[in-house]
Amino acid sequence: MNHPLLSFMFALALLLPSCNSSKISTGEVNYISSSEKGTIMVSAAGYGKSKPDAINNAETSAFKNLIFRGIPGSQYQLPIVPNEAEARKQHNTYFENLLANGKYKSFMMLSEELSAFSPANKNQKNILMKVKINVDALRRDMEQQGVVRKFGL
Repeated sequence: MNHPLLSFMFALALLLPSCNSSKISTGEVNYISSSEKGTIMVSAAGYGKSKPDAINNAETSAFKNLIFRGIPGSQYQLPIVPNEAEARKQHNTYFENLLANGKYKSFMMLSEELSAFSPANKNQKNILMKVKINVDALRRDMEQQGVVRKFGL
């Protein structure tokens, strides 16, 4: 798939400086589509010293952006959790399990490479991933765990 926007995002990702930390969180998450009700497909750039680290970084960036920032151009342009600092303070264990311990993968319907794993700078490499998220299931889980209130309440 040779989409001009994806090519531009990948080129931009290569030009942007990155830190030495393996926990880089970037805003390099962009809306692709919402082909099924309750889902969203995004592209996400990920960074790391190894390919698995970069893939994990891209996947978690997609979830962090959906949850805490929203995805512009989609029906999820508003964040699921409007106050990140407050939510992380009150529900630290939930977000630690979701993002750091990999529970997010249970809400991920697809994770596919859009670019090769290539150098971003002298210490890290990057990759561009296509990630499909089951937003309805994620929201239900967050409601059941008391992280967010049910819609309309």
